[in-house]
Order: sequence, then structure tokens, then C-alpha cells
Amino acid sequence: MILRIQFLIASLLFCVNCNSQFTDLHHFDILPDAANPQLGDFCSDGEFLFGMTYIGGENNGGTIFKIKHDGSAYEVIYSFTSATGIEPWGTLLLHDSKLYGITRAGGSNHSGVVFKIDTDGANYTVLHDFNSPTDGRNSVGSLLLENNKLIGMTQLGGANDHGTIFKLDIDGTNYTVLHDFDGADGKEPNGRLYSDENYYYGTTRLGGTNDQGVVFRVNHNGDNYTILHSFNGFATGRDPYSTLVSDGNFLYGTTRFGGNNDVGTVFKLTKDGSGFQKLIDCSNANGREPHCGLVLTNGVLYGTNYQGGSNSLGNVFSLNTDGTGYTILHNFVSNQGGKRPTGGLYKECEFLYGMTNTGGDEDKGTIFKYQYRNIQESIDNQFTCSDFTWIDGNTYFENNSTATYMYQDQDGCDSLLVTLDLTITSINKAVYTQENSQLMTALQDSATYQWLDCENDYQIILGETSQSLVPPIFSHNFAVEITLNGCVDTSFCTQSFLNIETLGDLETEISIFPNPSNGLFTISIHSELIEEINYSVTNLEGRTLITKERLNTNTFELIDLSSHAVGVYFLTLYHSDDLVVYKLIKR
Repeated sequence: MILRIQFLIASLLFCVNCNSQFTDLHHFDILPDAANPQLGDFCSDGEFLFGMTYIGGENNGGTIFKIKHDGSAYEVIYSFTSATGIEPWGTLLLHDSKLYGITRAGGSNHSGVVFKIDTDGANYTVLHDFNSPTDGRNSVGSLLLENNKLIGMTQLGGANDHGTIFKLDIDGTNYTVLHDFDGADGKEPNGRLYSDENYYYGTTRLGGTNDQGVVFRVNHNGDNYTILHSFNGFATGRDPYSTLVSDGNFLYGTTRFGGNNDVGTVFKLTKDGSGFQKLIDCSNANGREPHCGLVLTNGVLYGTNYQGGSNSLGNVFSLNTDGTGYTILHNFVSNQGGKRPTGGLYKECEFLYGMTNTGGDEDKGTIFKYQYRNIQESIDNQFTCSDFTWIDGNTYFENNSTATYMYQDQDGCDSLLVTLDLTITSINKAVYTQENSQLMTALQDSATYQWLDCENDYQIILGETSQSLVPPIFSHNFAVEITLNGCVDTSFCTQSFLNIETLGDLETEISIFPNPSNGLFTISIHSELIEEINYSVTNLEGRTLITKERLNTNTFELIDLSSHAVGVYFLTLYHSDDLVVYKLIKR
């Protein structure tokens, strides 16, 4: 019988932005290496990051490269050629082990292409050659995938040569222009569209009421194009290059110029265009001219500035979505981590990955990562009374302070490291009956005790709450309930005087009185059949105090314990093969 008591004390040691660090992963080298990435960031298959550079490679027309998250295994997997597309500016899209992207130039019409390629660099395929003015040209954006259709924008071309929104099937067929920009509603769109269940959202760098760019939305079929905001220079910013991000209610983005200092802004507005708010005005000191979009995680925006900061070479920053808490996380230093980032940031787990356009050993740009948060840590203090099965699925039978378990968030990233601190209270249930003593002792020390009568449905023996028991009945089974550190367990039943048997009818022929007494006890033997009896008196420790042989029958024998301490003593009488033990209580 055991009562389990389990406590959970999880002391979360949250550690966000402590020991954050910037890591320089790779410096782009001279040809034929990749060089000078523009506007884009990364996609990932979990093992590699994939990115593009605007120039470099074997033909100096741009590259696709891959690199592991720790900076190792860097490899240019494809060099663009003029015939099949050159000068990619955006971010790759990964789907079913294929990479999809856009080039700004090259192709059969010298207007750029939509392409796909395997992640190992094989099977480069042009899905669509842009053919300005029919369907757009010179895209500096990235693709979106929905329902097996690729959606993107061209900066120029289309009916008005101000750019287009287009879609095509993932196999390159059914190319369709969804919207032709006309200048009044915006011109020269950039970046990647943001999509919700009803609309695509994006920005143009020019056009609109003030010819300083707009935020727009349009139905997925190209209908109901709406300007949500026309930028207005110093008041709200101008020349947005950014992809928009959203928390579901607000859209967030950046402008390269405008604002109070005419060096850019960070803004937000609702998805219906109301509530436009300029969150910050960029400055030379804090960073200026953000070229790309933001990363939003846990209510914090992360981005890059192309210039400004302590070294005037750009920086990485964070900002709360309400405009407070602007923080410079890293100021770029040319030969150590690059300079002038034009691309956005890519978030994977606790890291932000990005690229600089120039700087590094050869001034061709760099790849970097920034640890924006540490993995949180927790200690799981567990106190239990027996073996314990933990969250890792293992069962522990001893104390443990080294087992760990890593929780992952909804994105599959390590988020919380839990260390087990397990204390198991193991109760010793053994009961010892000392040889030549009538004392029963629980071997578990420093606990609380309650002795029980096994042969009377485990009834409590009133007053018997010590570690040791003087059995009130001999040749009888007793147990003890032990409580230690909140844990309760019961011993096995143990027979009193397990090493002694009472034989024959000797017990019925003898009486002891008075008992209890002040120290004088009388033995009376009633039977004439018993010729003589031997006896001894012992204390609780089993030490013999009195012995006598050949006690005659039909007589009275006085036992004098008056000189001994108050307590319990045992009188053992034996005759031939018979033996009986009495408990003597001196008051």
C-alpha cells in the first residue's frame, strides 16, 4: 500500500535577447563566386539556405547558391546566362524540392524570366519569358505560391509600362496579367505580394496621388484594385521597396525615403487602409533607407537599414509593433560583417539570416546571421514517492538532475529546454525483530509511525506511534505505517517473536500479578503436573536481568524489579518443551 505525492515546480528562466550574437557566415569572393545580392533573402529546406546574387558567377549574370545554417558547405549551384535569364533581385520560393524565382533581365526577350531549378542546381527550366509590353518586364520581386499558381509582379512593362501583377500555373502555362498599373494607381511595384483569404497586398515605389508610392490591395482574380494609402513624402514616407508583413489586423512595411528626415520610415495601417501610422522616422544615427520588408515575430518587428548607424554602413534593428522600443541590434563593419544590406531578413528558429550588398573581404557582400533570442530554460522540480515517468517517456527509479527534454514551437524550432530535478523518497519498509528481545523496530529512521494490527483488518493500535513496538500480543502479525517527506507506505506484516514458538499448555497453568505494578510481580503456578519451571527476565534491549532455575510448582515466586527503571520487561518461562513469554510493565 503506497500513497503517491507529486509536486511540479517549473521555474522558467526566460532569456530573450540575452547573449544575442552576430555571426559572419560567408564573404562573397571574386568571380566566379556569387556577388552583390539585391533585395532578396533566403528560403530553406531545413538543411540548406538558398539565395541569389544579382551579379557574379561564371557569366557575371548572377547566381543561385546554397549554404548550411552554420556557414559551412557553401556552394554556387547555378550561374545565370543571358539567354535564360540574368540579374535576379528577389527571393527564391521552395516547393517540392524545386526552387522558383524571377530574373530582372535576360531571356529570349531580354526582359527577364520566371524559372525553376532543382535544389542541387540541375534541370534549370524557363517557365515564362516576359514579353514587354504585353505581359511585363524587369521584375525585381519574388514569387508567391497559391493553389499551384505562381503570383508575382514586374516593375515595368504591361499596358502602361508601369508594371504588372501576374499569375501562371506552376508548370509555366496559363500566364495571365491580373492588373496593369497605370501610374495613378501606382507604378513600379517591388517585393513579394502578401496574401490573405480575399486579397493580395503590395506596394509600388512610385505613382499614386503624390507619385511617391502606394500601398494597394486587389482581389485574387485581379478585380477591385484599391489604393489603401498614397505616400506623402515628409508626412508618411516615400519610395517603398518593401514586402508587407501582417499580424492579421495590421500591415507593416518600410519606405526608403521620406519622413521627417527624408531617409525612410517604418509604418503600419489596417488591411482596409485606415489607421495609417508612421511608427518611426529613420535617421543617420539610428539607421536610414530601409530597402526591404520586415520580419514579425511575437509582437516585434526586425529589419535592416541600408545606411546610417554608428559606422554609417547600415544596421539590424528591432521595433515593437506600437512604435516603441526601437533598438539597434548590430551596426555593420565593412570587413567584418559586410555593409549596406539591401535584402530582407529570413527567420528560422532563434536566428535571423540576411545578406549585405557590399563589404566583406572582397567588397562583394556577405551572408550573416543574428541570434535574436536564446532558447528558454526551465527546471522541473519533481518530488515523488516511487518511480517516476517523465515527459521524455523514460521511467526513473533514482534521483536525477541531468535528464533534459527540448520542447519545440509550432514551427518545429527548439524553444524550451527543461532539465529534470527529481527527488524520489524511498521508504524502507523493513521491520526488525531483535534476537532475544521482544522489540519490533521499523528500520526507516526520521519518519513518523503508526503501528497496525494485521490480524484485525489493519486496525490502528492506539498510542503506538514510536519507531519501535512492544507487541501487546505474542505470535501475532503487526505492520507499521511510515510517513516520510509527504510519502506514506506500509510495511509487510511481521510476526512478533518470529524466532520463538509457544509450545504446549504451559501458558494456561501460570498467572502473573499484579501487572502493571510498581516493580513487584508474583508468579503463581497452578498445575501439579509441572514438576519444575525455569525463568528469566530481560529488558527491551534483550539484556538478561534475572534468571532462576527449578521453580517449584504450587508456589508463589516474587520478582523484584523495583531497582530498575520504569518501562517494559519480559518474563520468559520454560519447562521441558513448553515456553511462554509475558510482558511486565513497571510504572
